[in-house]
Amino acid sequence: MCPDPLFALSPLDGRYAESVEPLRACFSEFALIRARLRVEVAYFIALAAHPGVTFLRPLTAAEIGFLHDLVAGFGPAEAARVKQIEAVTRHDVKAVEIYLREKVSGTSLEALREGIHFGLTSEDVSNLAYGLLIRQGLETVLLPALVEVESALAAQ
Repeated sequence: MCPDPLFALSPLDGRYAESVEPLRACFSEFALIRARLRVEVAYFIALAAHPGVTFLRPLTAAEIGFLHDLVAGFGPAEAARVKQIEAVTRHDVKAVEIYLREKVSGTSLEALREGIHFGLTSEDVSNLAYGLLIRQGLETVLLPALVEVESALAAQ
């Protein structure tokens, strides 16, 4: 939230900031970075499992668990690291890719790092990430709010 509504970029982070607070978990920069990481991880796992992909080996259950844990444990410190990378690369999706490659360095996945983001464009990752965010926002915030409105109207 903007500390002073006079300097807000829009009414959403100004006078309506309190009302839209629940949407931050779904539509903030942090949420977008985490969703991009989720897409990159899911794609990498699927790519390694595909029988036609010969330059990667199938991942072990432990490796898949490790990758899922990266997403589940993604917090503000991790997002700050992605933003540090982005400050150098000047590219948001590339920063997530580099971050993921950093995280697998020193693990059994290190030799497979080149498979991360292989065959993807930044637009592929972003489109899927935005879809995940929209679904999350609908399921966790917007639809429950509509149910409350419907209940209130039905009670009238």
